[in-house]
Amino acid sequence: MALALLFKARMRLKALLVAHILTLLVFAPLASFAQETEAPDGARINSAQVSGLEIGRLSPGLREDIGKLTGTSLNREQLQVLARRIEEEQPRYVAAIRTALETDGGARVTFVVARIRDENRDTDVNSRYIVDKVDVRGVPERDLSADLQKDLQALSGKPLDSDAADAVRGKLKAEFPTMTSSGAPREPTSGATST
Repeated sequence: MALALLFKARMRLKALLVAHILTLLVFAPLASFAQETEAPDGARINSAQVSGLEIGRLSPGLREDIGKLTGTSLNREQLQVLARRIEEEQPRYVAAIRTALETDGGARVTFVVARIRDENRDTDVNSRYIVDKVDVRGVPERDLSADLQKDLQALSGKPLDSDAADAVRGKLKAEFPTMTSSGAPREPTSGATST
């Protein structure tokens, strides 16, 4: 009996350790991503890129104008003009501007482009976007249950459904209960001991 209890305690400790490692692998990159500082107007642009759309789908003139941003001072009005041009050339897409302050004080400019769905079909603004690909980084696929893997893949190729995404998030939390969104493990519950 005592051996069985000791074995269970060790298994719980191992499970907590694995969950802590998974938490760090899954949520640490998200925390660092969220901490980026927006670049101020006038900062020197170190790079300009388009995300969410192959740049080759844009006209040569627009590609050239985006490329010419590198080395110039950040001007949000100029970036808005380029974003509108992307939307004019690709009417089924919407473009947003993201700027990030780099460690040298320069700016990284990204035109984030996403496909628009029929706007009149749903009141959920996120449902206008088609989910291209779904993946979980930092957690080996073998550690996810078959049901969770199925639910993740069911999101792909369809309009973003916020309720379905929240349900998948809830299942992730259920499968990895020691994780919190901050990346820190929860305190062990009674019965779990550390040695």
